Amino acid sequence: MMASANRNLAIDWLKGWMILFVVLVHTWAFRDYQFYLAVDVFYFISGYYLMLSFLRKPTTTVQYTWKRIRLIALPFFLCLLCRCLLNPEPFLAPGSFDAAVAKYGEFFYTATFAESLGLNVSPEQLLIGSWFFSVLVICSFLLYGMLEFNEKLATRILFPLIALVGFNALFQHSDSFITWTRISVLGANLVRGGAEMAAGALICSVYTAHKASFEKRATFINIMGIISLILFILVIFAPGNLDKLTVVTVPWILLAAVIDGSWLSKGLALIRGGVMARVGKYTLYILCVHSIALVLANWCNEHFFHCALQQYGLVVFGVLLVIPATFVLYVVCQWIRKHLCKGC
Repeated sequence: MMASANRNLAIDWLKGWMILFVVLVHTWAFRDYQFYLAVDVFYFISGYYLMLSFLRKPTTTVQYTWKRIRLIALPFFLCLLCRCLLNPEPFLAPGSFDAAVAKYGEFFYTATFAESLGLNVSPEQLLIGSWFFSVLVICSFLLYGMLEFNEKLATRILFPLIALVGFNALFQHSDSFITWTRISVLGANLVRGGAEMAAGALICSVYTAHKASFEKRATFINIMGIISLILFILVIFAPGNLDKLTVVTVPWILLAAVIDGSWLSKGLALIRGGVMARVGKYTLYILCVHSIALVLANWCNEHFFHCALQQYGLVVFGVLLVIPATFVLYVVCQWIRKHLCKGC
Protein backbone atom coordinates (compact mmCIF):
# COMPACT_ATOMS: atom_id res chain seq x y z
CA MET A 1 0.00 0.00 0.00
CA MET A 2 1.36 3.38 -0.97
CA ALA A 3 0.40 6.40 1.10
CA SER A 4 0.73 10.09 0.46
CA ALA A 5 3.87 11.91 1.52
CA ASN A 6 4.23 14.66 4.11
CA ARG A 7 2.07 12.94 6.68
CA ASN A 8 2.43 13.55 10.41
CA LEU A 9 4.02 10.36 11.73
CA ALA A 10 2.93 11.06 15.31
CA ILE A 11 -0.71 11.44 14.28
CA ASP A 12 -0.55 8.27 12.17
CA TRP A 13 1.06 6.44 15.09
CA LEU A 14 -1.71 7.56 17.44
CA LYS A 15 -4.37 6.57 14.93
CA GLY A 16 -2.73 3.17 14.52
CA TRP A 17 -2.99 2.39 18.22
CA MET A 18 -6.48 3.85 18.51
CA ILE A 19 -7.86 1.77 15.64
CA LEU A 20 -6.34 -1.32 17.26
CA PHE A 21 -8.24 -0.49 20.46
CA VAL A 22 -11.44 -0.05 18.41
CA VAL A 23 -10.98 -3.45 16.80
CA LEU A 24 -10.27 -5.08 20.15
CA VAL A 25 -13.31 -3.60 21.87
CA HIS A 26 -15.48 -4.98 19.09
CA THR A 27 -14.26 -8.49 19.80
CA TRP A 28 -15.97 -8.24 23.21
CA ALA A 29 -13.01 -10.04 24.80
CA PHE A 30 -11.96 -6.65 26.17
CA ARG A 31 -15.40 -5.36 27.09
CA ASP A 32 -14.33 -4.80 30.70
CA TYR A 33 -11.88 -2.13 29.56
CA GLN A 34 -12.63 1.36 28.28
CA PHE A 35 -11.23 0.81 24.77
CA TYR A 36 -14.13 2.75 23.28
CA LEU A 37 -12.37 5.93 24.45
CA ALA A 38 -10.05 5.55 21.46
CA VAL A 39 -12.86 7.07 19.42
CA ASP A 40 -12.37 10.38 21.25
CA VAL A 41 -8.85 10.69 19.87
CA PHE A 42 -10.24 10.36 16.33
CA TYR A 43 -12.81 13.09 16.99
CA PHE A 44 -10.20 15.51 18.31
CA ILE A 45 -7.90 14.77 15.36
CA SER A 46 -10.77 15.19 12.90
CA GLY A 47 -11.63 18.59 14.36
CA TYR A 48 -8.00 19.67 14.30
CA TYR A 49 -7.59 18.83 10.62
CA LEU A 50 -10.94 20.37 9.75
CA MET A 51 -9.64 23.68 11.10
CA LEU A 52 -6.25 23.19 9.48
CA SER A 53 -7.90 22.51 6.12
CA PHE A 54 -9.90 25.72 6.45
CA LEU A 55 -6.81 27.78 7.32
CA ARG A 56 -4.68 26.34 4.52
CA LYS A 57 -7.18 26.26 1.69
CA PRO A 58 -10.68 27.47 2.56
CA THR A 59 -13.50 26.22 0.40
CA THR A 60 -17.28 26.14 0.61
CA THR A 61 -19.01 24.04 3.23
CA VAL A 62 -20.76 21.97 0.56
CA GLN A 63 -17.49 21.23 -1.23
CA TYR A 64 -15.71 20.30 1.99
CA THR A 65 -18.54 18.02 3.11
CA TRP A 66 -18.81 16.41 -0.30
CA LYS A 67 -15.08 15.68 -0.20
CA ARG A 68 -15.50 13.89 3.13
CA ILE A 69 -18.48 11.93 1.82
CA ARG A 70 -16.48 10.83 -1.22
CA LEU A 71 -13.63 9.69 1.03
CA ILE A 72 -15.81 7.73 3.43
CA ALA A 73 -18.69 6.49 1.29
CA LEU A 74 -16.90 4.11 -1.08
CA PRO A 75 -15.26 1.78 1.48
CA PHE A 76 -18.31 2.10 3.72
CA PHE A 77 -20.82 0.95 1.11
CA LEU A 78 -18.50 -1.69 -0.35
CA CYS A 79 -18.32 -3.28 3.08
CA LEU A 80 -22.05 -2.86 3.55
CA LEU A 81 -22.64 -4.62 0.23
CA CYS A 82 -20.29 -7.40 1.28
CA ARG A 83 -22.17 -7.74 4.57
CA CYS A 84 -25.44 -8.01 2.65
CA LEU A 85 -24.02 -10.70 0.37
CA LEU A 86 -22.78 -12.71 3.33
CA ASN A 87 -26.30 -12.81 4.74
CA PRO A 88 -28.85 -11.58 2.18
CA GLU A 89 -32.02 -13.14 3.62
CA PRO A 90 -32.95 -10.29 5.99
CA PHE A 91 -32.68 -7.82 3.12
CA LEU A 92 -34.70 -9.82 0.59
CA ALA A 93 -37.53 -11.31 2.62
CA PRO A 94 -40.91 -9.58 2.09
CA GLY A 95 -41.95 -7.27 4.89
CA SER A 96 -38.58 -7.40 6.58
CA PHE A 97 -37.82 -3.70 6.72
CA ASP A 98 -37.13 -3.75 10.44
CA ALA A 99 -34.76 -6.66 9.99
CA ALA A 100 -33.02 -4.87 7.13
CA VAL A 101 -32.59 -1.76 9.28
CA ALA A 102 -31.20 -3.91 12.06
CA LYS A 103 -28.75 -5.63 9.74
CA TYR A 104 -27.67 -2.33 8.26
CA GLY A 105 -26.79 -0.97 11.65
CA GLU A 106 -25.39 -4.28 12.81
CA PHE A 107 -22.66 -3.89 10.23
CA PHE A 108 -20.76 -1.33 12.24
CA TYR A 109 -22.19 -1.57 15.71
CA THR A 110 -20.76 -3.83 18.36
CA ALA A 111 -24.09 -5.66 18.36
CA THR A 112 -22.65 -7.54 15.37
CA PHE A 113 -21.16 -9.68 18.07
CA ALA A 114 -23.84 -9.11 20.69
CA GLU A 115 -26.24 -11.53 19.00
CA SER A 116 -23.90 -14.46 19.54
CA LEU A 117 -23.68 -13.47 23.21
CA GLY A 118 -27.44 -13.41 23.59
CA LEU A 119 -27.60 -9.64 24.14
CA ASN A 120 -30.73 -7.71 23.26
CA VAL A 121 -30.16 -4.56 21.20
CA SER A 122 -32.93 -2.47 19.68
CA PRO A 123 -33.15 -1.72 15.94
CA GLU A 124 -32.70 1.96 16.80
CA GLN A 125 -29.36 1.22 18.41
CA LEU A 126 -28.37 -1.00 15.52
CA LEU A 127 -29.20 1.71 13.01
CA ILE A 128 -26.66 3.99 14.64
CA GLY A 129 -23.99 1.46 13.81
CA SER A 130 -23.06 3.89 11.06
CA TRP A 131 -22.32 6.59 13.66
CA PHE A 132 -18.81 7.28 12.40
CA PHE A 133 -20.18 8.02 8.94
CA SER A 134 -23.10 10.15 10.04
CA VAL A 135 -21.33 11.96 12.86
CA LEU A 136 -18.24 12.88 10.88
CA VAL A 137 -20.30 14.17 7.97
CA ILE A 138 -22.94 16.03 9.99
CA CYS A 139 -20.51 17.58 12.48
CA SER A 140 -18.06 18.48 9.72
CA PHE A 141 -20.82 20.21 7.79
CA LEU A 142 -21.97 22.21 10.81
CA LEU A 143 -18.53 23.20 12.09
CA TYR A 144 -17.13 24.09 8.68
CA GLY A 145 -20.28 26.05 7.92
CA MET A 146 -19.69 28.14 11.04
CA LEU A 147 -16.12 28.82 9.94
CA GLU A 148 -17.25 29.81 6.46
CA PHE A 149 -19.88 32.14 7.88
CA ASN A 150 -17.57 33.90 10.34
CA GLU A 151 -14.23 32.45 11.44
CA LYS A 152 -13.78 34.74 14.45
CA LEU A 153 -17.31 34.14 15.69
CA ALA A 154 -16.84 30.39 15.29
CA THR A 155 -13.45 30.08 17.01
CA ARG A 156 -14.01 32.64 19.78
CA ILE A 157 -17.62 31.96 20.72
CA LEU A 158 -19.41 29.12 18.94
CA PHE A 159 -16.77 26.36 19.17
CA PRO A 160 -16.02 26.96 22.88
CA LEU A 161 -19.76 27.02 23.55
CA ILE A 162 -20.32 23.77 21.64
CA ALA A 163 -17.50 22.07 23.55
CA LEU A 164 -18.70 23.28 26.96
CA VAL A 165 -22.38 22.51 26.38
CA GLY A 166 -21.57 19.18 24.76
CA PHE A 167 -19.35 17.90 27.56
CA ASN A 168 -21.82 19.16 30.15
CA ALA A 169 -24.61 17.21 28.45
CA LEU A 170 -22.50 14.06 28.28
CA PHE A 171 -21.32 14.19 31.87
CA GLN A 172 -24.36 15.74 33.55
CA HIS A 173 -25.47 12.57 35.30
CA SER A 174 -22.68 10.17 34.48
CA ASP A 175 -18.90 9.88 34.20
CA SER A 176 -19.19 7.83 31.04
CA PHE A 177 -19.62 8.69 27.36
CA ILE A 178 -22.10 5.81 27.15
CA THR A 179 -25.13 8.10 27.50
CA TRP A 180 -27.58 6.62 25.01
CA THR A 181 -30.33 6.15 27.56
CA ARG A 182 -30.28 9.87 28.39
CA ILE A 183 -29.64 11.56 25.05
CA SER A 184 -30.67 8.84 22.53
CA VAL A 185 -28.26 6.84 20.42
CA LEU A 186 -27.74 9.25 17.54
CA GLY A 187 -27.95 12.29 19.80
CA ALA A 188 -25.23 11.03 22.15
CA ASN A 189 -22.83 10.37 19.29
CA LEU A 190 -23.55 13.73 17.66
CA VAL A 191 -23.04 15.58 20.95
CA ARG A 192 -19.87 13.68 21.67
CA GLY A 193 -18.49 14.11 18.15
CA GLY A 194 -19.49 17.76 17.93
CA ALA A 195 -17.96 18.68 21.28
CA GLU A 196 -14.67 16.93 20.64
CA MET A 197 -14.35 18.07 17.03
CA ALA A 198 -15.00 21.65 18.15
CA ALA A 199 -12.33 21.24 20.84
CA GLY A 200 -9.89 19.85 18.26
CA ALA A 201 -10.59 22.79 15.95
CA LEU A 202 -9.96 25.19 18.84
CA ILE A 203 -6.58 23.56 19.55
CA CYS A 204 -5.61 24.06 15.90
CA SER A 205 -6.83 27.65 15.89
CA VAL A 206 -4.97 28.63 19.07
CA TYR A 207 -1.79 26.78 18.08
CA THR A 208 -1.71 28.33 14.61
CA ALA A 209 -2.33 31.84 15.93
CA HIS A 210 0.37 31.56 18.64
CA LYS A 211 2.80 29.13 17.06
CA ALA A 212 5.95 30.96 18.12
CA SER A 213 4.80 31.02 21.72
CA PHE A 214 4.04 27.30 21.68
CA GLU A 215 7.44 26.50 20.17
CA LYS A 216 9.16 28.28 23.06
CA ARG A 217 7.34 25.91 25.39
CA ALA A 218 7.88 22.79 23.27
CA THR A 219 9.70 20.92 26.04
CA PHE A 220 6.87 21.48 28.50
CA ILE A 221 4.26 20.49 25.90
CA ASN A 222 6.17 17.32 25.01
CA ILE A 223 6.45 16.32 28.67
CA MET A 224 2.74 16.99 29.22
CA GLY A 225 1.97 14.98 26.09
CA ILE A 226 3.93 11.98 27.37
CA ILE A 227 2.32 12.16 30.81
CA SER A 228 -1.13 12.53 29.22
CA LEU A 229 -0.56 9.58 26.90
CA ILE A 230 0.43 7.39 29.86
CA LEU A 231 -2.64 8.54 31.79
CA PHE A 232 -4.87 7.89 28.79
CA ILE A 233 -3.57 4.32 28.48
CA LEU A 234 -4.12 3.79 32.21
CA VAL A 235 -7.66 5.16 31.91
CA ILE A 236 -8.71 2.82 29.10
CA PHE A 237 -7.38 -0.19 31.01
CA ALA A 238 -8.76 0.92 34.37
CA PRO A 239 -11.96 -0.60 35.76
CA GLY A 240 -14.87 1.79 36.00
CA ASN A 241 -15.64 4.91 34.00
CA LEU A 242 -12.94 7.58 33.92
CA ASP A 243 -14.04 9.14 30.66
CA LYS A 244 -13.76 12.69 31.97
CA LEU A 245 -9.99 12.36 32.11
CA THR A 246 -9.83 11.93 28.33
CA VAL A 247 -11.15 15.47 27.91
CA VAL A 248 -8.02 16.64 29.73
CA THR A 249 -5.43 14.21 28.37
CA VAL A 250 -6.30 14.03 24.65
CA PRO A 251 -5.74 17.77 23.95
CA TRP A 252 -2.21 17.53 25.37
CA ILE A 253 -1.52 14.36 23.38
CA LEU A 254 -2.75 16.01 20.19
CA LEU A 255 -0.77 19.19 20.79
CA ALA A 256 2.43 17.25 21.54
CA ALA A 257 1.97 15.34 18.28
CA VAL A 258 1.51 18.35 15.99
CA ILE A 259 3.91 21.00 17.36
CA ASP A 260 7.19 21.65 15.61
CA GLY A 261 9.82 19.83 17.61
CA SER A 262 7.51 17.00 18.63
CA TRP A 263 9.58 14.36 20.39
CA LEU A 264 7.22 11.65 19.23
CA SER A 265 7.55 12.71 15.58
CA LYS A 266 11.34 12.87 15.85
CA GLY A 267 11.51 9.43 17.44
CA LEU A 268 9.22 7.89 14.84
CA ALA A 269 11.20 9.51 12.02
CA LEU A 270 14.24 7.47 13.10
CA ILE A 271 12.33 4.25 12.45
CA ARG A 272 10.38 5.61 9.49
CA GLY A 273 7.18 5.60 11.44
CA GLY A 274 7.20 2.04 12.67
CA VAL A 275 4.42 -0.50 12.23
CA MET A 276 1.69 1.38 14.08
CA ALA A 277 2.27 4.60 12.14
CA ARG A 278 1.85 2.64 8.92
CA VAL A 279 -1.31 1.07 10.27
CA GLY A 280 -2.60 4.54 11.12
CA LYS A 281 -2.58 5.55 7.45
CA TYR A 282 -5.41 3.14 6.73
CA THR A 283 -7.69 3.63 9.73
CA LEU A 284 -10.71 4.37 7.54
CA TYR A 285 -10.40 1.06 5.71
CA ILE A 286 -9.74 -0.86 8.93
CA LEU A 287 -12.76 0.76 10.55
CA CYS A 288 -14.96 -0.18 7.60
CA VAL A 289 -13.84 -3.78 7.17
CA HIS A 290 -12.92 -5.01 10.64
CA SER A 291 -16.49 -5.99 11.50
CA ILE A 292 -16.64 -8.37 8.54
CA ALA A 293 -13.19 -9.76 9.29
CA LEU A 294 -14.09 -10.49 12.91
CA VAL A 295 -17.34 -12.18 11.92
CA LEU A 296 -15.40 -14.24 9.38
CA ALA A 297 -12.93 -15.21 12.12
CA ASN A 298 -15.83 -16.53 14.23
CA TRP A 299 -17.17 -18.44 11.22
CA CYS A 300 -13.77 -20.02 10.48
CA ASN A 301 -13.36 -20.96 14.13
CA GLU A 302 -16.70 -22.77 14.11
CA HIS A 303 -16.40 -24.52 10.73
CA PHE A 304 -12.68 -25.21 10.33
CA PHE A 305 -11.18 -25.15 13.81
CA HIS A 306 -14.21 -26.67 15.52
CA CYS A 307 -14.19 -23.89 18.13
CA ALA A 308 -10.64 -24.76 19.15
CA LEU A 309 -9.78 -21.05 19.37
CA GLN A 310 -10.93 -19.61 22.64
CA GLN A 311 -11.30 -15.95 23.65
CA TYR A 312 -7.81 -14.44 23.19
CA GLY A 313 -6.75 -16.93 20.54
CA LEU A 314 -9.84 -15.98 18.57
CA VAL A 315 -9.03 -12.30 19.08
CA VAL A 316 -5.53 -12.75 17.65
CA PHE A 317 -6.92 -14.69 14.69
CA GLY A 318 -9.53 -12.00 14.07
CA VAL A 319 -6.98 -9.19 14.20
CA LEU A 320 -4.75 -11.09 11.77
CA LEU A 321 -7.69 -11.45 9.36
CA VAL A 322 -8.26 -7.70 9.51
CA ILE A 323 -4.86 -7.14 7.83
CA PRO A 324 -5.57 -8.90 4.48
CA ALA A 325 -9.19 -7.68 4.56
CA THR A 326 -7.96 -4.09 4.84
CA PHE A 327 -5.49 -4.62 2.00
CA VAL A 328 -8.19 -6.05 -0.27
CA LEU A 329 -10.61 -3.21 0.53
CA TYR A 330 -7.94 -0.58 -0.09
CA VAL A 331 -6.90 -2.08 -3.43
CA VAL A 332 -10.51 -2.44 -4.60
CA CYS A 333 -11.30 1.17 -3.62
CA GLN A 334 -8.22 2.45 -5.45
CA TRP A 335 -9.13 0.45 -8.55
CA ILE A 336 -12.71 1.72 -8.56
CA ARG A 337 -11.57 5.31 -8.11
CA LYS A 338 -9.07 4.97 -10.94
CA HIS A 339 -11.10 3.04 -13.50
CA LEU A 340 -14.81 3.36 -12.70
CA CYS A 341 -15.47 6.42 -10.60
CA LYS A 342 -12.78 9.09 -10.59
CA GLY A 343 -14.96 11.36 -8.46
CA CYS A 344 -15.35 8.74 -5.70
